[in-house]
Amino acid sequence: MASYKLPLKSLTFGTQVINYHLDGAFFNEIEHSEVTSGSVDVALTVTRDKEESMELAFVCKGVITVPCDRCLAPMELAVDTAYDLHVTLGDELDDSNDGVLVVPEHWHELDVAPLMRDTVLLSIPLTHSHEDIAQCDATVVAHLSGVMDDDEAAADVDPRWAALGKLKEKEN
Repeated sequence: MASYKLPLKSLTFGTQVINYHLDGAFFNEIEHSEVTSGSVDVALTVTRDKEESMELAFVCKGVITVPCDRCLAPMELAVDTAYDLHVTLGDELDDSNDGVLVVPEHWHELDVAPLMRDTVLLSIPLTHSHEDIAQCDATVVAHLSGVMDDDEAAADVDPRWAALGKLKEKEN
């Protein structure tokens, strides 16, 4: 696996851009993730003006593969997201403030892999399915249609619903 360690003490002052490529191997190491593969380029802009702090700006662009919520077939999702983070040195690790990360002074490097991972994963919408049902797995869609038809047929013979239907007919 590539090194995603950012040196904290030896990083030069000023602004520099570090490029990373996140591929299938990167996403396969994430436990309990929906992402099965991907190709995401990350441009990390690091601005260091002070000895004890720096600004990190992540820009992530690419494609990830996740299962469709409707048919479970793989589908691609575009990734185009950014995340800014202020990193400062302190006594102990503190990530309770969004956008600010305090790392212990004795740390010599910061692993940015979890930051990139979270930035990409948070760009995934809560529900994701193929835009057109025709793109879904035809076998699964046919099965789902059959299940829905069976449920509708079962609802017609359920005596409780039939009794309610009779009440509605009496009103008319």
